[in-house]
Amino acid sequence: MFTRCPNCRQQRSLTAEQLRVSRAIVFCRRCSIKFDALELLSDTASDEIGDIPQATVLPWERRQRSPYWKLGLAIGIVLLLAQIVYFEGNALTQNTRLRPGLATLCRDLGCSLPDYKNPDELIVRGTLTPSGQHYVVTGLINNQAAFAQAYPDIKLTLLDYNGNLFAHRVFQPRDYAASITAAKPVINAGATQVIHLDIAPTQNRIGGYTLDILN
Repeated sequence: MFTRCPNCRQQRSLTAEQLRVSRAIVFCRRCSIKFDALELLSDTASDEIGDIPQATVLPWERRQRSPYWKLGLAIGIVLLLAQIVYFEGNALTQNTRLRPGLATLCRDLGCSLPDYKNPDELIVRGTLTPSGQHYVVTGLINNQAAFAQAYPDIKLTLLDYNGNLFAHRVFQPRDYAASITAAKPVINAGATQVIHLDIAPTQNRIGGYTLDILN
C-alpha cells in the first residue's frame, strides 16, 4: 500500500502492520508533519498527483507581521535609551570605564559631559601660620583622578588645645582660587594646586585644625 504526504506530496509505501501500529498516523521526514495515511491510501504506486487536500494551517501557525513593526521597534529602542539617559545619565558619565568612550562620542556629537566629580580622589593638605594680625593656611590640593575635576569646597575647622572645635568655615573656590581667571577652572588629572586660606584673628588660641573636602 502507498500513501502521499498532503504537504510535500512525497509518496511512501506502508504495510498493514505499520498502519495498525501507528493507527494510520504517518510522519513525513521531508516536511516534518504528521498526517492521516488513510485519506490518501492507494494499493499501487502512482506518479499522478490528483487533487490532494492541502495541509491545514492552524491559526497560531500563521505568521502575520504588521508593516509597521520595524518602526515600532525603532521607537521602542529610542524611548528605552532616552529613559536610561534621563534616570542614569549622570551616573554613567561618572563611571571611570565608560567616561572615555562617552567623551569621544560627545565630542563627535558636539556636546559636553558634566564635570567629573569624585571627592575621594582629591587630597588636601596645608600648614597654618600667623601673618600680621591674621592667619594664613597654605595648602595643596592634589587631584588623583584620571580626569580633571572642578575645584571643591573646603571646610576648615579650628580646634583649641583640648581638641575641642571652636570655629569653622567653608571656603568655596572663589575664596581661595581668586587668581585663577579661567571661565571654568579645573584641576587637571594628577595635578597639584596651591591654595591660600585667610583666617581672621580668633579669641581662642588655635591648638590644631583640620581641612576637609566637601564636594
